[in-house]
Amino acid sequence: ATTEIYTLSLHDALPILLLTLACFKGEAEDSVVDTEPTEITYPSAESVMIYVGHGGVSGDQSGNGGWSDAQEAIATEYGFNVEERSSLGDLTQFRTVFMVSPGEDEDVTLGANAVADVQAGLDAGTRIVLMAGVDNCESRAINSLLEELGAPMRLTGEVATAPVLADVGAGLQMSKDISEGVLLSTPCKVETNGADAMLFETRDIYGAAWRGGWGGDVVLIGDHRFADDTGKLENRDNAQFVFNLVEVDPDFE
Repeated sequence: ATTEIYTLSLHDALPILLLTLACFKGEAEDSVVDTEPTEITYPSAESVMIYVGHGGVSGDQSGNGGWSDAQEAIATEYGFNVEERSSLGDLTQFRTVFMVSPGEDEDVTLGANAVADVQAGLDAGTRIVLMAGVDNCESRAINSLLEELGAPMRLTGEVATAPVLADVGAGLQMSKDISEGVLLSTPCKVETNGADAMLFETRDIYGAAWRGGWGGDVVLIGDHRFADDTGKLENRDNAQFVFNLVEVDPDFE
């Protein structure tokens, strides 16, 4: 018997090697499972949280900063359960979470567990509404949370010198049935950095909204007193703005 040995030149072997590597790469890519959510999610929960933890504001005896009127208005309008809480936990059971000026009464930031709670709520479709106040326009708690969530907008540290009647960005869900504008009490200014300008007067921006391509959205408002217990909800558009923030879904009925 004769044994014949064949050798391949580099010119002959290279196409075979490249084909083998391409096939392996394709099999490897096919085996990767994308577990990240890919669609916008609107919440179905019928609960709303007013969050006053992490140095947030719960209001004084004159009603400044208090959200009792808003809680009653939401419950009356929709029949939703509205809770004021000082701890986060499972946010997936809430439609909207209003965070009332975290860092104002105490200069703290949200730890890893709290940030994870907020992110889990967002992934489930919960709307997170971060609100600052005239004494909290440089809030580390708010700006650091926005950074952790990947939301681009920030508080600038500047504040308006007088109350503002702010327009609401046309085309945004929050603008539904707003006719004159939302009355803000000397609000903090906001830079959008690519987020949607939501509340503004001429060139000054006082609110922004952002959605990361899936799940729920993040809203930043430079004033937590637009719906406090000093009669702000007597302004029809202020009450409608609160309702829009709670409805979330553009097709809400």
